[in-house]
Amino acid sequence: MRELPIKEASAQYGCSRTNFQKKIKKGQIRGRKLKNGRWMIDLDSADEYYGRAGGTDKRRTGESVVDGEIKTNGKTPAKLSNLGKVEIALKLEKIEDQRLKNEIRKKELINRSDIGESAFEFFRPIRDSLQGEPDRIAAKIRAADSDHEATLIMREANHKILESAIKNYDTSDDELKKNLTEVLLSMLPLH
Repeated sequence: MRELPIKEASAQYGCSRTNFQKKIKKGQIRGRKLKNGRWMIDLDSADEYYGRAGGTDKRRTGESVVDGEIKTNGKTPAKLSNLGKVEIALKLEKIEDQRLKNEIRKKELINRSDIGESAFEFFRPIRDSLQGEPDRIAAKIRAADSDHEATLIMREANHKILESAIKNYDTSDDELKKNLTEVLLSMLPLH
């Protein structure tokens, strides 16, 4: 167990002797009282409490946080404690949460469930029409003289389904529906 007298420990950690005594009484730092009345501080518990490893300097003046380390004006960097890392992570999380809320408010982000519902509503009639297509065009395909003619029959039927979906769909109020319509229009073959 590494120990230092309270006077030296207070100088090393940059806090008062009274502060150390309070921390000992609260059980936050381990220390023992000698027969002569002096206190010895357990450096391992002090390092753990102050978030330091290996006795690095802990003074908190002019510091900045970079990649989980505290940079202290040319002095040896002190490692952040777990609590310090959690506090920084929580602050970053709040910043990210606020950024997302702002983007949602500006309509730069769309709620996933809204996309799913809108896409389902948009594509359902197309899917239903495509599922019924084989029954509608089977006779025409069987009567086709060549594979090429059968392919043209299928393309024309698909084209009519997509064209009908685009014509019958009101996109005036929904940006997503407008984008889906543009994608469908780009898929239609030119005649």
